[in-house]
Amino acid sequence: HYYITNNLSAEQCHMADTSLLSAVRGHSKSVTLCNKSLKRIPPLLCKVTGAKQLILKNNKLRELPYELENLRDLQFVNLGNNEFVSLPLVLGCFPHIETLHIFNNQLEELNGEVIIRLFNCRLLNANNNQISAIPPEIRGMKSLKILCLDKNKISVIPPEILSCGGITELHLGNNRIKELPRELGYLKNLKKLMIFKNELSEIPEEIGHCQALQVLDISCNNITMFPEGIYHCSLSELHCDENPLLEHLPVLSQNINDVFYLKELCARMILQSFKDRNSLLRKQQPFDRMF
Repeated sequence: HYYITNNLSAEQCHMADTSLLSAVRGHSKSVTLCNKSLKRIPPLLCKVTGAKQLILKNNKLRELPYELENLRDLQFVNLGNNEFVSLPLVLGCFPHIETLHIFNNQLEELNGEVIIRLFNCRLLNANNNQISAIPPEIRGMKSLKILCLDKNKISVIPPEILSCGGITELHLGNNRIKELPRELGYLKNLKKLMIFKNELSEIPEEIGHCQALQVLDISCNNITMFPEGIYHCSLSELHCDENPLLEHLPVLSQNINDVFYLKELCARMILQSFKDRNSLLRKQQPFDRMF
């Protein structure tokens, strides 16, 4: 049993093979091999051709054999908590994948040649990796609804993401993003935008075009002001703590450098409006001292 580490007993190895053999004979729709310290895929797995769900999380896998292409009916794949440094190429052979989890690995990139072939994928979870960029090939993921890339090293959101017009949730917290593209406003179906712990200094006015937006988390950035257009969003939750938002109170007009601009006064009115809607505002400035 060369594919099992020496930490496993002969009995455990036999049980793994027995489980796969039963799956082959019984035409199983789901295969789960978790917490087994696997470094390689058992050859028998390539014969479970009717499987729709493959769960290999919490192992020590670094690659998937191309022989797995026989599992062409797969719809759900979980490779979380392994040691992958790149997306396995064989993933591009599964045309029916709807959900792909590959969180907590060592990915340095999202291979464009794989991403562009995941045209039926609705959820991609690659949280907690070392990914430095979102590839332009993401435009091929036409069915994408939820993109999770929290805790990576991403600095730019590419314009190609606009091709995924059906996105409802965008999770980009704990990255190195300095700017939100104005084109973000074209994501008309966006309901949740999680952009906490980045390096943002402003939110583009076009955010107001995301009228379906219900949850916005901009915590732990460098944002000093809200855009006026944010009022057009359907926010029920706004998380904005750890930002230098509206730090200064109104001053006498003699001090011209500190006089509020109309735009900032509008931003304060927006905050008041969100408070009236019972939105979740954490650590906000006292409204009764704003005017």
